[in-house]
Amino acid sequence: MLVEWMDTALSGPAPASGLDPTPFMKRAAEKFGGPGLDVAMAYLRGIDVNQQIDPWTRIRRTDWADTRQLEDLFKSENLETLYGKFFDQRFIDYIARNFDEEIDDVHWRQFEALTAEHFEKQGFRVELGPGRNDDGIDVRVFPKDDNPSLPPLIIVQCKREKRKIGKTLLKSVYADVLWEKAGSGLIVTTTELSPGTDGVRQARAYPVEAIDRGKLRDWVLAMRTAPT
Repeated sequence: MLVEWMDTALSGPAPASGLDPTPFMKRAAEKFGGPGLDVAMAYLRGIDVNQQIDPWTRIRRTDWADTRQLEDLFKSENLETLYGKFFDQRFIDYIARNFDEEIDDVHWRQFEALTAEHFEKQGFRVELGPGRNDDGIDVRVFPKDDNPSLPPLIIVQCKREKRKIGKTLLKSVYADVLWEKAGSGLIVTTTELSPGTDGVRQARAYPVEAIDRGKLRDWVLAMRTAPT
């Protein structure tokens, strides 16, 4: 009953002063009488309290200046957006709500853009590679106000795949760090380093870190639209 009311309320024009719970309360009273109305009011009070202590539970309506097809997230290399430098904010919000179900199917180019957008939001100067023929470096990260002629602070390799990351990729990223004279390398993956790969990384003290699936989820959650 509550879900039905919210779906109906959110399907129309954006309300000027929040959602009106009156239809929900009337329906509860009609179907269950006084006790039903009491339960409905208690439930609404609980929602109100929860909104005060946890801003992420607030219902938020945003009027976007354009539309974006969701299938682009999974099928397109097109990165044009009005809401983000590299990656559309609406895609971030969608992934944040459906991370485990959708992250593995995000188009590889969109995944690279998501990574670039993370560093952009952190205040770095970011160069996103061409996507193809990039010599294995997907993203270069620089301090915001650093000399443009200086080497990257971080070079990033993005791997959206289901297999664990092996030693070959680790050594490739390390070689790129040396070649670019970068501060460090980073592998961003929807999986994780294999135990053997991580063992080699630590034993040889390679300046290469990894953002695994769990850390990637944290990235996305931190990037989602904050309620207002």
